[in-house]
Amino acid sequence: MSIRYRRRLLAGAAFACLLATPALAQQGPQPKPEPDPAASGPDQATIEEIIVTGSHIERAGFSAPTPVTVIGSDILETRAPSVLVDALKFLPAFRKTSTPTTAGVSVSGTGGQSFANLRGLDPRRTLVLFDGQRMVPTTNTETVDLALLPQIFVNRVDVVTGGASAAYGSDAVAGVVNFIVDSRFKGLDAQLETGISTHGDGASRKAALRWGGTLGSVHLIAGGEYYKNDGLDARSRDYFTAPYGVVSNPAYVAGNGQLPLILTRYNYTPNSTFGGLIVGGPLANTEFLSGGATRVITPCSPQTSTYQLCPGRRDDLPFNSYEAMLASPQERGTAFARATVDLGGDAEAYVDGLYGKSVTRFQTVPAATALNGLITIKNDNAFLPAQIRSQMAALGLTSFQLGRFSHDNGPTKATRTAEVWRLSAGLRMGLGAGWTLKASASYGESRLETLTYNTPIRARYAQAIDAVISPTTGQPVCRSTLTDPSNGCVPVNLFGVGSPSAAALGYFLGAAEADLRTRLTTLDASLSGEPFSTWAGPVSLAVGGQYRHESLAQTVDPLSAANAFIYTNPQPLSGAIDVVEGYAETVVPLARDLPFAHNLELNAAARVTHYSTSGTVATWKVGGNYEPVEGLRFRVTRSRDIRAPNIVELQSPRVMQTSNSPAIDPRNLQPISVSTFTSGNAGLVPEKADTFSAGVVVQPRFLPGFSLSVDYFDIKIDGAISQLALQPILNGCQAGDQNLCGFITRDATGKPVSVTSSYFNFQQIRTNGIDIEAAYRADLRRLGIASGGTLTLRGLANRLGKYDIGNAGVITNALGDINVFTLPRWTLDLSALYERGGTTLGMDASYLGSGNYQNSLIGQLQNNHIEGVWYLNLSAEQEIGWGEGRTFTLYGRIDNLLNREPPFGFGGGGGNYDRYGRFFKVGVRVRM
Repeated sequence: MSIRYRRRLLAGAAFACLLATPALAQQGPQPKPEPDPAASGPDQATIEEIIVTGSHIERAGFSAPTPVTVIGSDILETRAPSVLVDALKFLPAFRKTSTPTTAGVSVSGTGGQSFANLRGLDPRRTLVLFDGQRMVPTTNTETVDLALLPQIFVNRVDVVTGGASAAYGSDAVAGVVNFIVDSRFKGLDAQLETGISTHGDGASRKAALRWGGTLGSVHLIAGGEYYKNDGLDARSRDYFTAPYGVVSNPAYVAGNGQLPLILTRYNYTPNSTFGGLIVGGPLANTEFLSGGATRVITPCSPQTSTYQLCPGRRDDLPFNSYEAMLASPQERGTAFARATVDLGGDAEAYVDGLYGKSVTRFQTVPAATALNGLITIKNDNAFLPAQIRSQMAALGLTSFQLGRFSHDNGPTKATRTAEVWRLSAGLRMGLGAGWTLKASASYGESRLETLTYNTPIRARYAQAIDAVISPTTGQPVCRSTLTDPSNGCVPVNLFGVGSPSAAALGYFLGAAEADLRTRLTTLDASLSGEPFSTWAGPVSLAVGGQYRHESLAQTVDPLSAANAFIYTNPQPLSGAIDVVEGYAETVVPLARDLPFAHNLELNAAARVTHYSTSGTVATWKVGGNYEPVEGLRFRVTRSRDIRAPNIVELQSPRVMQTSNSPAIDPRNLQPISVSTFTSGNAGLVPEKADTFSAGVVVQPRFLPGFSLSVDYFDIKIDGAISQLALQPILNGCQAGDQNLCGFITRDATGKPVSVTSSYFNFQQIRTNGIDIEAAYRADLRRLGIASGGTLTLRGLANRLGKYDIGNAGVITNALGDINVFTLPRWTLDLSALYERGGTTLGMDASYLGSGNYQNSLIGQLQNNHIEGVWYLNLSAEQEIGWGEGRTFTLYGRIDNLLNREPPFGFGGGGGNYDRYGRFFKVGVRVRM
């Protein structure tokens, strides 16, 4: 860890500690709720003492009709997640979860960061709360990077697996993930941990410290943590160095039972080599070697625009992800402090401060490659080997096309540095007669600095490759220098590995910089109580409101602002949104303690929200609980949910992505190459989602400690905000959609030359499925097992029944598609925990189900089926007491015990498959 990083981390911790002074207040003593079996975790005794997320109403005997899953402190400790998202990523309700170890990285986007993604509906549709409050967005898609949260203070995680916009507002279409702080922690807790893979790489280190104590009427907590992971080089795993691809099936003959395509290994980049390859013409397949030598090579197979299939591994041939990383190196630190003040009676106040920083580094394709198009080499090029120049003269050639995978330029690298600062204060006060007032205010600011270096500057690269011999000096110069001697151009030699000079690379390679700052101010107030009773019990009511102001501003370097780089080119951006909303929620008991009506109650909520950018929208929820007999409960919820467009989607400027994207002109079905751009759309309106869930909860009296819940869900999103791909925009315009035609630029002949992919409210998403959760906790001595101890079993499962995506009238079935959508039908998470004395032994297993490699290739791809993968993990810890209230705990964990590699077809680790292999962690916790 650098000295600068240590100083800033310590400064953040000191700053947070200074905030811990008596001020306002949060929650005071809470009524004890009836346990919600669907929210039950392994430690039911603990969960019974808390109010879980899902409603603004707190009262004894209330269980929310919306399913809630609780990840308790025991799971957070036994699974030893390196980042909070690691405790979520294998839970069945989460799909396509992005982490530094499960998602690829690129020079744009959010690779290397961590997001919660319920139902696979996109992280932007999962609302992230920190102790019940919104966090300031920390990424360039306005989501929250979970690596910036203080893991050591998170006591549990509540996951609402259903629409919750009426209760919590925008972004809760798929649900809510609420990270709950242990605000009453007492004592000193220190942790050290290290880990390494069975391959001897990917090492990690972690250190954490927290303290809590009481000074008079003030309870203080403060601490921080540090984590570092070395990441994984792509070529550290053999399965990655044998690139996969879909090719023509050589065994296919019409009618022989084979299909025309097959998924194979050893598919290398066509029409390029590391030192350069002549593509097409009479000199085709001439390869340039070091020192000006050449040779003619034979392609492995007939080359297409995307691959050449070889019979085995070829270290002399490039592939698209040759320079990529399997997992991003990451270094992060967080600091947090809170002061909670007892104001007397049923009232308390709090103030807290949070600081977090995360640095992620990664690399991708070489800085200038054949992926950016073939290079035109003229016959007077200064560096052209003499024998090739002679051959060109004899053949009457004035130029040829060169394909070069410029490994010697070095990979394009990027560093993302994310920081967040947050201050929060609140008050909770009992007003008497069962009424409670809560108010809070928070201010958060995040900064995301992205540096992408070793990036080609388009104009300079074009000048440098056009090298000629100076008629005055006889030395290689850029052709442009002949007319502008002061332009500083340095010619580059592209013929043979290692031929580009350091001076040439320094001339045409540069660094793209973006500095994104986001600020969020929130004011919340709510009043809850029981205004009157029916014969079945008291009616509960909660009313409240919130004001939010979010602003965003991004500055970039001058070259990016001028779209000077071949790719990336972040653009200046600014905007702001003001949100004012009010809500009401009620629980009305309808029957209690009657035959076949042990409990019946109705839950309803409504919210009206005004966005300064997109108008006013209403959301609502109606649900109920019906318990015919004790231990059997039915629940149902119907809701209207929304997600408003964020600043990036509304205000992003037009940015070039590529200069030569292939497409088909729908006017004449001829292949074309166009420039592609992206942009925001100020005309966006909020997405609307209709969510329905119904389920049953069983907690039989004859089997104490057991609970089971089965819930069906159905989510339909209309007007979902998304970007159309290049070809659908062209096709839609041809079909008569004039709105899409406005995003196409054509030449004088009508041929498309550029297409802008803006954000549109055009997409429809429909998904449904079943969630299953079961838990059983037993005292083994009571079961007649003399050795005693406590056994906790827990199982969670999700089965998707549908996942359809509608784009411009075309419905795509994403269900079971592993390669494109990462949506297997089944996902499961099973765990067993045995505790006796100070010993705890755990085993858990996660299953990513089977599916198709790609749904669009059904009926065409011979080996389209992808087998499901089980990951088995073991954990153990031994607690040793060394005085009153003091413990010393040694723990260890093995992830991916069976060392399962990604299945065939996923050498890059796609589909959320583990990339590390067997991984060992050992650590120590000291508590006093």
